[in-house]
Amino acid sequence: MTALRLTIKLRIRDGKEAAFRDVIAQLSAIARDKDPGTSIFECYRAEDGVSAFIHEHYASDEAFLAHCANAGHLFGPLFETAEFGETIIAGVPSADIRAMLSGDGEGHGARLFYAPL
Repeated sequence: MTALRLTIKLRIRDGKEAAFRDVIAQLSAIARDKDPGTSIFECYRAEDGVSAFIHEHYASDEAFLAHCANAGHLFGPLFETAEFGETIIAGVPSADIRAMLSGDGEGHGARLFYAPL
């Protein structure tokens, strides 16, 4: 079992800042209240007002999957409010999670996987 860390770069869509903030607030509440294996779920916005990133830490593959199950209904609204850029995945995810994170979904940037030294 290995911890997973994700850093997802985003660009908030024009006119969607309020909706983006609302979705992030809901995701943060789920991570805090329903995901005991999520130790960090944070979002930061750059001074330009449109660039942002989400930083997530999960205790294990199971914790990541639990977060996806609990928060999956918000992924569509998140995609509607922000364009996804590069995603950095640190850890050693299972083959299934790696395949899920490697998907070529429209509007997703590069996925970079890093294993611990």
